[in-house]
Amino acid sequence: METQIQSIAHLVVSLYAGVLFFEGVRRRRDIDRFSYVSIVNAGLASWNFLLFLYYGLDNPDTVYLVSQWGFVSVNSTIFGLFFFAWRISFGRKHDRLLPFFAVVPVVNCLLSITSKFQPLFLSGHRGFQFFPLRELTIIKGPWFIVHAVYSYLLLTLSLTLLVILYFRAIKKNRAAKLLFVVSAMTFSIFLFLTNFTSLKSAIQPYAFIGHLFCVSIFYWATFLDEDDSVVYFGIHRFYDTVGMPVLIFNDGGELLHYNDDARRCFEQFNASLEKYNHFGRIFDGSFLSGGTPDSASGDDRSFFAQNTQNAQTLYVGWRDIVNRRNVRIGYALILYDISRMGSFVKDLEKRAYTDELCQCKNRNCFEQQRQRILEDSPRPLVLFIADIDNLKAVNDKWGHSAGDEYIRVCVTIMKKVTRSTDYLYRIGGDEFAFFIPGLDETGIVRVQQSLESELAALHKEFPCSLSVGYSVFEADDYDFEEHFNRADKVMYAQKKQKNRG
Repeated sequence: METQIQSIAHLVVSLYAGVLFFEGVRRRRDIDRFSYVSIVNAGLASWNFLLFLYYGLDNPDTVYLVSQWGFVSVNSTIFGLFFFAWRISFGRKHDRLLPFFAVVPVVNCLLSITSKFQPLFLSGHRGFQFFPLRELTIIKGPWFIVHAVYSYLLLTLSLTLLVILYFRAIKKNRAAKLLFVVSAMTFSIFLFLTNFTSLKSAIQPYAFIGHLFCVSIFYWATFLDEDDSVVYFGIHRFYDTVGMPVLIFNDGGELLHYNDDARRCFEQFNASLEKYNHFGRIFDGSFLSGGTPDSASGDDRSFFAQNTQNAQTLYVGWRDIVNRRNVRIGYALILYDISRMGSFVKDLEKRAYTDELCQCKNRNCFEQQRQRILEDSPRPLVLFIADIDNLKAVNDKWGHSAGDEYIRVCVTIMKKVTRSTDYLYRIGGDEFAFFIPGLDETGIVRVQQSLESELAALHKEFPCSLSVGYSVFEADDYDFEEHFNRADKVMYAQKKQKNRG
């Protein structure tokens, strides 16, 4: 009965860890740390599932086979915990050393699953013993002591890294870090007692409790740790795409994350972010000087600063990072190069006022500029309204790519007929407007005929044509709405005539 309860308990822990594993895999693209959490939970899930089989099966040879794979899970879990401690302590900068730490666990796994052919790790079993639980008596080989000692050393190193991380001068997440220390310590104590003392039989029934405790710690300290993972290690995904240097600090001023633009910015100044890894070091005068958040007034803590090497001026935008309780837990600094602000604004303005498909001015630009054109242009000023004929039919029959090509062809013709100083706008899906100043009646006819002849000369699988209306602004005539409606009516009258023909 006790063995069955033990088996079910390990199955519950396995399912718990398995859920966290799949959830970690799902969220790893948003928060890097979940990738490391998934590795640990994968090991715990497989370890406990094999223990579920271990206590649930009756054939000793089958249980021995399960034990072989159980040691694979043990080594994977211990190395996963070490990998987790390593990554949250050092990040990726010392990853080249990790393969050296993985050599012994990999050898352990290979020797365990091939113990049928060699006795180095396991050499067989003597059947079941039944006190205090039914358990297989495994005969251990000489390499097994290497597995036990190295696993303990790896756990001790993991514990050391986590303890050092806990005692760093970081104000955030001390509770989460303390629980990681307790988790690693639990594994260390359990491994020591089961391998180096005679207490294995006494503590074996409570193994699932230790596993459940460790899985719960990882759940609390990652999935529920909103002050750390959700904010600090999630928000940088947005800042990575802003196209400007961004630095993210915790509330203690430590640099947590920077995007590629920030790295390039510092390299431009021959500076390293590994050196300037604290807010105080960046703004102490050795790199940037002339402004601090304290010198800014009001809620806006943005300020100007100057590089001490080349006197380049930067505008530093300050943005607080708050948790779900609206408590500030860090801040982001966005660095704007003042020398490039002019071109940046011009580029934004161009994007805002340009139609992407046609590469001509759009409706927003038309609304912004029409009054200025009326006031500044010589008279007579002609407003043309052009509508592409049968665009819907082309879209329906040949597809939207053909429809887009039809639009671009018509725009090319209109640009060819008008002058570079004229104004061409796309004001609707198939509707365009353009102004031509200084045009008399003869010139108006010439423009219309040129549009017709240029379009007729095209050799497309579908007919290309425009319906064009116009209205003329004479001297002291500024009523835009009246002339727009007049040109629009002329255009639609021409379109109806074509449809009847």
